[in-house]
Amino acid sequence: MLPPIVCVSNAEWDAPMPTNRQQIMRRFAARTRVAYIESPLPVVGSFIGRSRGRARRHGWRVEDGVHVLQAWDWAPYPVTKRSKPLSRWMDRAFRAYVTRAWRELDWPRPIAWFYTPDGGDLLGAFDERLSVYHCVDDYQAIERYNHYRRVAIYSGLKEEHYLAAAVDLMLVSAPALMDRWRGVNPHLTLMANVADTALFSQALEPGPDHPKLAGIPTPRVVFIGALDRYKVDFDLLGAVARMLPEVQFICIGPIGAADSTTGADTPRGPNLRYIGPLPHHELPAALRYASAGIIPYRINDYTASVSPLKLYEYLAAGSPVVTTPLPGLLAQPDDGALVAGPDPVAFAARLTEAIGFDTAARRRISQRAAAHSWERRMEELESLLLGQLALRASADLPGDAPGNAAVHKALARRERRYAQDPS
Repeated sequence: MLPPIVCVSNAEWDAPMPTNRQQIMRRFAARTRVAYIESPLPVVGSFIGRSRGRARRHGWRVEDGVHVLQAWDWAPYPVTKRSKPLSRWMDRAFRAYVTRAWRELDWPRPIAWFYTPDGGDLLGAFDERLSVYHCVDDYQAIERYNHYRRVAIYSGLKEEHYLAAAVDLMLVSAPALMDRWRGVNPHLTLMANVADTALFSQALEPGPDHPKLAGIPTPRVVFIGALDRYKVDFDLLGAVARMLPEVQFICIGPIGAADSTTGADTPRGPNLRYIGPLPHHELPAALRYASAGIIPYRINDYTASVSPLKLYEYLAAGSPVVTTPLPGLLAQPDDGALVAGPDPVAFAARLTEAIGFDTAARRRISQRAAAHSWERRMEELESLLLGQLALRASADLPGDAPGNAAVHKALARRERRYAQDPS
């Protein structure tokens, strides 16, 4: 049986579009106890309305069977990014709050699961039995595009390389990330994102149109996801929409979720519609009358390492997908995914082909997608974790009791190794 899991995340729990963090931890909560530490809330931003709608909360709350904790950033980012002493103070305050709150739960020694690339200074804070770094993005590339780091890096322990080398197990979501981290951690595993295939297959069942889409003519093509200009090729999207004026292009998701994109940056036209984010459980209804899904991503150093959840969400809904040639998707080919170069003519041609798929083909697409479910992924994760726990237990010295100085000595050795060779 799995021990409890404490997840240190770089996203809020109730984000408008759930990622693999919420998908995985919600399912772990059916197997064991789960604590989820949200990304810190900018307190000043919450008072002046610049915290993306996040509400201030204090203490633990329980959502979807998961214990969720919100910590706060007291000083604004424009100040902390210029001050290493202030960054150091803020991180100490964060660690103190998190560890104090963790002790309040009085749970047994957990698995510490990190999504935060700068979370290495929290290794050992939970007296964890096993540590995992789940790397789902190229964070250096993101920084180049949105110019944001939560705090100024003042210590080697805050560097992603340190965390990757120090944890017991590292998971990555795309082949490019596998190539980047190969040789850094001996226990490196590739696990691409999958989908809630049972939920999205409901799009094939008879039912009403989504209220926000009612009255929109068909054929419809749907994009689900954050509309950020460093990721979505708006020029391509706009050009394809102009080439196919009889097709309605429906974009579902927030604008500027991770960068400074605004509505003025998105392409406009009579057949381009921006719905905003929808609750996850409503997305099958939004796909029920869609002819195809699209992933019109830019080809750059960031998208080279993405593994879009939306691929198998579309496919499970029976919607063929037209996508630009992302390396992560080319590594997991599917008959329902039609790849087109970032050229409007080629993309429009493939989209016209996808729109022509008949009902039987759509049902076959959905049935094949069922093999890429979160339920199957959770079985793989649980087996991997139990194997690592057994490996760790067999390596323990006789009489090495939990919570003794051995953990801290091991962390000190890791820090000294990093200081000697940070490459």
